[in-house]
Amino acid sequence: MTARQERLTQFFGISLPLLGIIFSTRYVIDASTRLFFTFVPQFANGLGLSLTGFGWLMFLRAVLGISGPIFGAAADRFGRRQVMALALLLQATAAISLMFLRGWWGLFSMGLSGLSLAAFVPAQQAYVSEQAAARRRGRVMGAVELSWSLTALVASPLMGWLIEAVDWRAPLLLLAVLYGVATAVILRLPPTAVHHSQSSLSRLEIGHLLLRKNVLASVLVAFLVYVAVTCFLTVTGVWLTVDFGLDAAALGVVSTLIGVAELAGAGASSLLIDWIGKWRGNVVGLLLLAVAFATLPLLPSIVALIIAMLAVTGLLFQFVIVSLLPLYAEQVIEARGTVLALAFMGVGLGAAVGPLLTAVLWQRYQILGVSVVGVVCLLVALGLVVRFLRETAVAPVQLPNT
Repeated sequence: MTARQERLTQFFGISLPLLGIIFSTRYVIDASTRLFFTFVPQFANGLGLSLTGFGWLMFLRAVLGISGPIFGAAADRFGRRQVMALALLLQATAAISLMFLRGWWGLFSMGLSGLSLAAFVPAQQAYVSEQAAARRRGRVMGAVELSWSLTALVASPLMGWLIEAVDWRAPLLLLAVLYGVATAVILRLPPTAVHHSQSSLSRLEIGHLLLRKNVLASVLVAFLVYVAVTCFLTVTGVWLTVDFGLDAAALGVVSTLIGVAELAGAGASSLLIDWIGKWRGNVVGLLLLAVAFATLPLLPSIVALIIAMLAVTGLLFQFVIVSLLPLYAEQVIEARGTVLALAFMGVGLGAAVGPLLTAVLWQRYQILGVSVVGVVCLLVALGLVVRFLRETAVAPVQLPNT
């Protein structure tokens, strides 16, 4: 290992090859998720469904996040790598089957995709958090979460080109191949250096764990934040199209700009959250995000100004999402995988409710209604973080010079 590689390993808390493997695998998962959000009309037409019909498929995919605790317990019992590999195989099966299904048969594929997300993300987060020391946990988890933002810069334009050049099935075939490769690589990863979690939790023990105030608060925070997040993701394209007449190409440019802002937010969390403090950083982030969300309906009808504010809101959203992960991971360290899975259950429910809620609010109240609901969700989440979530006491870290 060169001196530079050693410094980077010390900076992130895990080796660069390991970080690269985890990041690349998560990138493929996130590319699939953003694919369905970005190209709703193309997939709806390909499956022979209306936009509302495909929206219900997306609802099913998200709501299956409630299965997260089952996979979290499996990750604690059987190992993170095994559950991640199973999730990747499920995702590959979902992608291949969706290529050949029509109409409501797409529920099968989207259901598998939802189960895959519920299995993969908590296991991956637990794996990474246990590979890194507590003082670097926020940094390395934040580095992996950069993948979501980067999909808007590289994966989404590539998927769009494939859809235009071939058809809507082409990205699914590419993703299926990548999932197969990722499965083989994940199974060759080293086990966690120190396994802090219990080997097995019964359903009764999971229920008791959920009743702990800080764990229940974590689930509710995840739910509320993701209701607001998916409201933001869903309303952005609708608002810019209906009120300002932006076409698909222009929306693609806006998506890229917001992706750059999201990347900055995730990077800021990765670099700063351990230094600021996980609890303090989330309190400040949620407060600023609520203010930004409240500002959207108050802006004058200047499209450049609105796009700029959407980018700022995207930056703050990503900062909060990434910063919450290491805070969740510290609530019950002896069952970290299960707690993260419970939090992901909240994420899934929030992501299921958000798009449907946005459609109703937009029809009746436009951006004002969506903004009000988002602000209320964020402020309630802020109150829960302040009152119930705790941070493991560790010595403060120095802000890096690099």
